[in-house]
Amino acid sequence: MADLKSIAVVGAGIYGQSLAVALRKRGHSVTVFDQHKYDETGYEPSDFRAEHETMFHYQRLSLESREAWMSINEKDGCGLIVPCGMLRVQPTEMLGALEKETLADMPRYGLRDTQFVNPEERKRAASLGWMPTLSSSPFWTTLGTRLSKRW
Repeated sequence: MADLKSIAVVGAGIYGQSLAVALRKRGHSVTVFDQHKYDETGYEPSDFRAEHETMFHYQRLSLESREAWMSINEKDGCGLIVPCGMLRVQPTEMLGALEKETLADMPRYGLRDTQFVNPEERKRAASLGWMPTLSSSPFWTTLGTRLSKRW
C-alpha cells in the first residue's frame, strides 16, 4: 500500500473541494487553502457547470465532481447539493458562440435533454413540471432564453 501523505490543496472552489474529498477518501490528510475567508462570509461554492468553451477537460471534471458530490448527498442524506436549474438570458434573439458550442457538446455527456432553448424544447420543459419556476420569469417567452435543468 502506498504511503499516506499530507496534502495541501490551493483553492476552495468546487474543484478544490472535490479534490480534497477524493484525497480524504483515499486516506490522505488534506488541508484546503483559499484567499477568501469562507467561514466569515458564508460563501459556499457550488456551481457545477459545463460551459467551459473548448476546455473539455474542465467539462469532464465538472461532471465527475458533480457525481461525487451527489453520491455524498445520497449516502449521507446531508443535502450538500440541490440541483435547482439555471436560467440564462441572451442579450439578443441569437445564441452566442459559447452557448452554441456548449449545446453542441451536451450529447457527449448525455445532457442535451436537460437544455430547453427553442419553442418545442420549452413545451417539453413545461411537460416536465418546470412551469411554476418558468412562469415567474419575464424572460421565459424571449427567444434568447436558455433554461438549463442543471443536471
